[in-house]
Amino acid sequence: MYKSKVVSGNKLGREIGFPTINVSLESLDLDFEFGVYSCHVVVDNQKRLAAMHYGPKKTIDNIVSLEFHILDYNDFNYKFEFLEFEVLKFIRPLVKFSSLIELQKQINLDLLKIKSLHG
Repeated sequence: MYKSKVVSGNKLGREIGFPTINVSLESLDLDFEFGVYSCHVVVDNQKRLAAMHYGPKKTIDNIVSLEFHILDYNDFNYKFEFLEFEVLKFIRPLVKFSSLIELQKQINLDLLKIKSLHG
């Protein structure tokens, strides 16, 4: 289980329908490759299934980030100081998409795959 400080993101995930929680990479020693993963995050003292993006946001700005979209969770005003998470499974490598619409389509496919693997 990892734990990191929540940091502010650029809010693009909310704009395209997939709000995320961004965490600091400073204090983490991650030993896995860049990509999209299924994971558990601890929210309200419960483990919840989430999608995790680790690496450069190739379609947006190429800045390396670590962010989480919690599946089936409707409180989009995340107010966490820290986030605990456990990486479960590699879903896919990172790709640069030609548009935000293509990115949205892929995120939907990623979420369906995560639900089928762990739901």
